[in-house]
Amino acid sequence: MYDLKDIVICHKCQKPHKRVPLKANEEARCSKCDALLYKNIQGIEYKIFSYSFTALILYIISMIYPIIDINLAGNKSLLNIVETIFLLFNSGYILVSFFALMVLIIFPFSVMFLLFIFSIFIILKKNKYLTKNILKLLEKFHHWSMLDIFFVSILVAMVKIFDYAIIEFDVAFVSLILFIMIELYLTRHIYIESLWDLWEERYA
Repeated sequence: MYDLKDIVICHKCQKPHKRVPLKANEEARCSKCDALLYKNIQGIEYKIFSYSFTALILYIISMIYPIIDINLAGNKSLLNIVETIFLLFNSGYILVSFFALMVLIIFPFSVMFLLFIFSIFIILKKNKYLTKNILKLLEKFHHWSMLDIFFVSILVAMVKIFDYAIIEFDVAFVSLILFIMIELYLTRHIYIESLWDLWEERYA
């Protein structure tokens, strides 16, 4: 009989597998559907620390400064995420503004901040149970960060008005792109299961 902690269940086809040790940067895949089960990323805690710290700086820039300048028939307007949410609220779209606040500001920042704190605790090997609770929050929060969807909607809108307006990209536009790339890497490429494995290895 195998210990339950040595069993990995495929998230796609639910086939159980026995966990085996991996070499540096190796991946374990499902024998039935070839889905990724887990991976061994060397120095993962230092990568999370550096990427999340950089992402937090980029996030602040993308929130403070305008993303794009739009000049339509002499009428110039600036697109800023925070100001857009306030505009929605003041226009009476209270539920929409609240939802935008959560998925565009609260959740993206929370995910990066939690990853940053997690990496510090893991590196210092401190606060075992607090770090465990951080991982539980990350499992719930990372699905609700939707800055990438918001960015795609901006691109779609820009295509529609490109022939009628002069569009200039501000520093926040680049910051937002870089933040989304880092966020996708940390939440899609580095699976949450890898963080749990790191937690078990560090605090065993």
